[in-house]
Amino acid sequence: MLIEQETRLIPLTSDFMFKRIFTENPDILKQFLISVLELNINPEKTTIEIISNELTKGN
Repeated sequence: MLIEQETRLIPLTSDFMFKRIFTENPDILKQFLISVLELNINPEKTTIEIISNELTKGN
């Protein structure tokens, strides 16, 4: 018996999802940037600092 399964894709424009993944997992962000930008650097010897430009809910 074949069961049909709906596949849901998260669009690349989903800002919330990417912000959440990358800010909670800076190592994933670092690997992503090195890969996309084709940088020739050692990820283990590289640090990354995430600075939020979002306003807090109180502002």
